[in-house]
Amino acid sequence: MTRELNRARIALFTVTALAGCGLLFLPFTKLVLDRGPIYGILPSLLFIFGLGVYLHKRGMLLLRGLMEVLVCAVVISYAGIVWSHAAISLRHPLADTYLIALDRSIGFDWLSFVAVVDRIPWLDAALFAAYQSFMYQLLVIPLFLVASGLAVRGYMLVAGFGLLCMAASVISVWFPAVGAHVALAVDPASLKHLNPHFGYAFLDQFHSVRNDTTFLLTVNKAAGILTFPSVHAGAAFLCGWAAWKSRILRFPVGFLNIAMAMSAISHGSHYLVDVIAGILLSASIVLILDGLVSSSIRFRLFRYLPASGIR
Repeated sequence: MTRELNRARIALFTVTALAGCGLLFLPFTKLVLDRGPIYGILPSLLFIFGLGVYLHKRGMLLLRGLMEVLVCAVVISYAGIVWSHAAISLRHPLADTYLIALDRSIGFDWLSFVAVVDRIPWLDAALFAAYQSFMYQLLVIPLFLVASGLAVRGYMLVAGFGLLCMAASVISVWFPAVGAHVALAVDPASLKHLNPHFGYAFLDQFHSVRNDTTFLLTVNKAAGILTFPSVHAGAAFLCGWAAWKSRILRFPVGFLNIAMAMSAISHGSHYLVDVIAGILLSASIVLILDGLVSSSIRFRLFRYLPASGIR
């Protein structure tokens, strides 16, 4: 077992523990966690965790790695939902006007961009599918990387996603926003092809968690309610970076995540500055993780040691 793999595992377990510790602050928020879905998945997680311990003792490192990234990815995903809803519940003033002004200051016309997507049916369909690939990628890519001998990169992807969820939640406390579809008064009936579902689906939860005295959070029915920075765009960067070490995944995943970052604007109702911020945040996370995991003294973003993980 290499030093890099040991460090990557420690980083992943540490991030997972930090994400889970967010639940300790629930009594100090207006959130009431619906424990039913948690209790429903807990036996499976405990079984997989126990299986991982058994596989470790038996020296079956490949299967152990698969179990570890799977459990941590699920825990981080559920914990991320709690972090994001707790952040928005703090009721800071809406930041849409400010975010729109930032977009315009860099010369980006959100309405014109969406109009182009709306005129091209195949582009709308491709971006809509890319937007929906979010969670599938975050489960499948780490498992594939571990199985194909790139375990270090698989561990780092899941750890990076955990850091992204927590950091984005903290930042978004001061930038809650209803998104471009609503703030720019886009009439869904005026769209010819573009499916605006995700631009509106989160609004009920967004307003409820801000305005209600208490909010019942059911994690398996929760929507993504963060606008700035874009977690979709940040995850797109992380997935593309992680897959770059795999000759099989490199280009398909790269193109898919370029599309997913674009779809955050047209279908996720994000502003361009949300996407830029999400990508920059993930790039910073990669630098930090590489500095912690790599044997090299230097931080490196594009040059990485050959992954010599589980084979």
